[in-house]
Amino acid sequence: MSYLNDLSNCMFHEDVIRPQSITTDTSGTGVDVAVLGSNIINGRVSLGAVNTFTSLAVSFQASTDNSTGWVTCTQPDGTAATVTLTAASTDGIIAFQLPTAASATAAPYRYVRATWDITGTSALACATIFGLIQMPSPASGYVAAPPTIN
Repeated sequence: MSYLNDLSNCMFHEDVIRPQSITTDTSGTGVDVAVLGSNIINGRVSLGAVNTFTSLAVSFQASTDNSTGWVTCTQPDGTAATVTLTAASTDGIIAFQLPTAASATAAPYRYVRATWDITGTSALACATIFGLIQMPSPASGYVAAPPTIN
């Protein structure tokens, strides 16, 4: 089935740190991940040029309302979802989970953001989250047969 090759139909991705020069510790804007079909998310941090630099630590956090109650997400093994880079032109990827709602009636965690801690003067960086959304219907305009080649 050729529609499985179309990642745009089954993969969610959003920047949680837009490409920028990072000079101070701060946090990004939350991204709504409610369309994901799983609570497993992958985060990728990419570091470019640096200036008087030691490290950049990026942590992924979740919230139920995109404004309060931010908690650090964890990797499947229970450790904090943090990527630390220590050299220019490097990147790191991490798999993490959204926290479980506090109770059956509590709002689910559905927003993810990145926070960062820089040791040094500045660094060019960005971070993107990826996740799988539900698979497209076979009737979504794709065909299972290969195209006819004349």
